[in-house]
Amino acid sequence: MSSRFAAGLAIALAVTSAAALVVFVAWPSPSTPDFDAGSDARQADDASRVVPAITAPSLGPSVTYRSANPADVAAASSIMPQRIDIPAAQITLPVVAKGLAPDGSMALPTKAGVAAWYQHGGLPGDLDRAALIASHIATDVDGVGPFSRLGQLVEGDAVLVTLSDGSRAEFAVVKRERISKSVVDYEAITAQSEGMLVLVTCGGEYDAQTRHYEDNVIVWAASTEVP
Repeated sequence: MSSRFAAGLAIALAVTSAAALVVFVAWPSPSTPDFDAGSDARQADDASRVVPAITAPSLGPSVTYRSANPADVAAASSIMPQRIDIPAAQITLPVVAKGLAPDGSMALPTKAGVAAWYQHGGLPGDLDRAALIASHIATDVDGVGPFSRLGQLVEGDAVLVTLSDGSRAEFAVVKRERISKSVVDYEAITAQSEGMLVLVTCGGEYDAQTRHYEDNVIVWAASTEVP
């Protein structure tokens, strides 16, 4: 992927800028990870190609999130996603926490059969921070992965994230785009996607010479929890 993730993003935790609780944390500034993983697998997706301007969908007023109570936020600090399920695309993946790789990019598992949660971002279900889960489209280790099917998702498809405390955060897809790696701006995407779950992999045309895909497939999902 090209471009940055969330450069120097100051995020209020509640989780993340919650109106009731303002605990600012620094989000590191990784360079973009490579979701191709050098694989020569070719997977087309049906997401429409989009160029520069990126506008994340807005959350409706009925959407609710985790508690902004300081004690609850402190208790949740050790919680992390363990599994993601997207029934409509038959996607089920274990999720591991990842930060930054030595080169400053987002670290990813070596297999396409495992997804990464960006631990410097939001936890799925958090209030004012985007939660990012990404996976390679394919690797030379285990071939084409489940996230190759992200391009099949449509508005309303359920996304379920099981957390380490036994709870489950439930979301519904609200937007899907395929964006050229030459223009994708993750700083803008995460800044505009507060409270959302953002899923990312590679897509589009495959360049056999560079062994990389030209685009990224990005899916936004909003919480379906209600009072």
